Amino acid sequence: MTRKTPPDDLSLTARRLWMRLNRDWELDLQSLMVLRIGLLAYDQAISARAQILKDGAVLTTPTGFSKPHPLLAIEKEARQGFLQAWRMLAFNVEPPAFTGKSNNFLEVYDAQPKTSKVR
Repeated sequence: MTRKTPPDDLSLTARRLWMRLNRDWELDLQSLMVLRIGLLAYDQAISARAQILKDGAVLTTPTGFSKPHPLLAIEKEARQGFLQAWRMLAFNVEPPAFTGKSNNFLEVYDAQPKTSKVR
Protein backbone atom coordinates (compact mmCIF):
# COMPACT_ATOMS: atom_id res chain seq x y z
CA MET A 1 0.00 0.00 0.00
CA THR A 2 1.40 3.35 -1.04
CA ARG A 3 -0.08 6.80 -1.26
CA LYS A 4 -0.77 6.31 -4.96
CA THR A 5 -1.73 2.64 -4.91
CA PRO A 6 -4.88 1.66 -3.01
CA PRO A 7 -4.91 -1.57 -1.00
CA ASP A 8 -6.03 -4.66 -2.91
CA ASP A 9 -8.66 -5.57 -0.31
CA LEU A 10 -10.86 -2.54 -1.13
CA SER A 11 -13.82 -2.57 -3.50
CA LEU A 12 -13.58 -0.72 -6.79
CA THR A 13 -15.60 2.20 -5.38
CA ALA A 14 -13.39 2.40 -2.27
CA ARG A 15 -10.25 2.18 -4.43
CA ARG A 16 -11.50 5.07 -6.58
CA LEU A 17 -12.24 7.07 -3.43
CA TRP A 18 -8.73 6.31 -2.13
CA MET A 19 -7.26 7.69 -5.34
CA ARG A 20 -9.40 10.86 -5.26
CA LEU A 21 -8.61 11.59 -1.61
CA ASN A 22 -4.89 11.05 -2.19
CA ARG A 23 -5.06 13.34 -5.21
CA ASP A 24 -6.53 16.16 -3.11
CA TRP A 25 -4.70 15.71 0.21
CA GLU A 26 -1.18 14.85 1.29
CA LEU A 27 -1.75 11.96 3.68
CA ASP A 28 0.97 10.64 5.97
CA LEU A 29 1.38 6.92 6.73
CA GLN A 30 -0.84 7.08 9.83
CA SER A 31 -3.60 8.82 7.86
CA LEU A 32 -3.32 6.21 5.10
CA MET A 33 -3.84 3.45 7.67
CA VAL A 34 -6.90 5.23 9.10
CA LEU A 35 -8.22 5.74 5.56
CA ARG A 36 -7.76 2.05 4.74
CA ILE A 37 -9.59 0.93 7.88
CA GLY A 38 -12.35 3.44 7.21
CA LEU A 39 -12.79 2.32 3.62
CA LEU A 40 -12.87 -1.34 4.66
CA ALA A 41 -15.68 -0.41 7.06
CA TYR A 42 -17.41 1.48 4.24
CA ASP A 43 -17.24 -1.63 2.03
CA GLN A 44 -18.61 -3.78 4.84
CA ALA A 45 -21.52 -1.37 5.43
CA ILE A 46 -22.37 -1.25 1.72
CA SER A 47 -22.23 -5.05 1.46
CA ALA A 48 -24.45 -5.49 4.51
CA ARG A 49 -26.92 -2.88 3.22
CA ALA A 50 -27.16 -4.63 -0.16
CA GLN A 51 -28.00 -7.95 1.50
CA ILE A 52 -30.53 -6.30 3.82
CA LEU A 53 -32.22 -4.67 0.83
CA LYS A 54 -32.40 -8.10 -0.83
CA ASP A 55 -33.65 -10.03 2.23
CA GLY A 56 -35.64 -7.35 4.05
CA ALA A 57 -34.91 -5.78 7.43
CA VAL A 58 -37.10 -8.34 9.23
CA LEU A 59 -36.66 -12.08 8.77
CA THR A 60 -39.06 -14.86 9.67
CA THR A 61 -37.64 -17.82 11.53
CA PRO A 62 -38.60 -21.41 10.60
CA THR A 63 -40.95 -21.38 13.60
CA GLY A 64 -42.75 -18.27 12.31
CA PHE A 65 -41.28 -15.62 14.57
CA SER A 66 -40.03 -12.31 13.18
CA LYS A 67 -36.59 -11.04 14.04
CA PRO A 68 -34.35 -8.22 12.83
CA HIS A 69 -31.89 -9.11 10.09
CA PRO A 70 -28.55 -9.98 11.77
CA LEU A 71 -26.69 -7.79 9.28
CA LEU A 72 -28.41 -4.66 10.67
CA ALA A 73 -25.99 -4.65 13.62
CA ILE A 74 -22.99 -5.23 11.34
CA GLU A 75 -24.09 -2.43 9.04
CA LYS A 76 -24.52 -0.05 11.98
CA GLU A 77 -21.08 -0.81 13.42
CA ALA A 78 -19.42 -0.54 10.01
CA ARG A 79 -21.07 2.85 9.36
CA GLN A 80 -19.92 4.11 12.73
CA GLY A 81 -16.38 2.88 12.06
CA PHE A 82 -16.26 4.57 8.68
CA LEU A 83 -17.65 7.86 9.99
CA GLN A 84 -15.20 7.81 12.90
CA ALA A 85 -12.29 7.38 10.47
CA TRP A 86 -13.68 10.17 8.25
CA ARG A 87 -13.87 12.51 11.29
CA MET A 88 -10.33 11.56 12.37
CA LEU A 89 -9.03 12.48 8.93
CA ALA A 90 -10.98 15.77 9.10
CA PHE A 91 -11.85 15.89 5.41
CA ASN A 92 -13.84 19.04 4.73
CA VAL A 93 -16.30 17.28 2.41
CA GLU A 94 -19.41 15.26 3.20
CA PRO A 95 -18.80 11.50 3.51
CA PRO A 96 -20.37 9.16 0.95
CA ALA A 97 -23.89 7.88 1.45
CA PHE A 98 -24.62 4.29 2.42
CA THR A 99 -27.20 3.29 -0.16
CA GLY A 100 -26.21 -0.32 -0.76
CA LYS A 101 -26.10 0.29 -4.48
CA SER A 102 -23.93 2.27 -6.84
CA ASN A 103 -24.10 5.97 -6.07
CA ASN A 104 -22.65 9.12 -7.51
CA PHE A 105 -20.52 10.06 -4.49
CA LEU A 106 -17.36 10.48 -6.56
CA GLU A 107 -19.08 12.98 -8.87
CA VAL A 108 -20.49 14.87 -5.87
CA TYR A 109 -17.07 14.73 -4.20
CA ASP A 110 -15.36 16.18 -7.26
CA ALA A 111 -17.86 19.06 -7.33
CA GLN A 112 -17.29 20.05 -3.67
CA PRO A 113 -14.70 22.73 -2.86
CA LYS A 114 -11.67 21.56 -0.92
CA THR A 115 -9.88 24.09 1.23
CA SER A 116 -6.86 22.13 2.42
CA LYS A 117 -4.40 19.82 0.70
CA VAL A 118 -2.39 18.73 3.74
CA ARG A 119 -3.37 16.11 6.33
